Amino acid sequence: MQAIGFIVYIVVGLFQLAAIMAGLESWWGIHWLIAAPVAFIISYIPLVGSIVGMIGAMDVWRWEWWQAGLLFFGGLVFAIACGGMSSFLEWLSFRKRV
Repeated sequence: MQAIGFIVYIVVGLFQLAAIMAGLESWWGIHWLIAAPVAFIISYIPLVGSIVGMIGAMDVWRWEWWQAGLLFFGGLVFAIACGGMSSFLEWLSFRKRV
């Protein structure tokens, strides 16, 4: 199971990196050899990397906003949903004990 999670993590990361690179190449007109290291740096700046990648996917790849948002913010939505479910289930189990 950990191997599947790792593979999914790598594939999503590569898609995100490619979207950031495509955006940089399109907006600034730079070669991919220059866009790649810049994209690596931008991708590690949390909100900036997500926004640049989302706009790159929408502008260059012609994705809809919800598709690009799912690629870049899907993990955050999943984590919030898991945390909410955990809190709800804990509240339910506490209610049964009282």
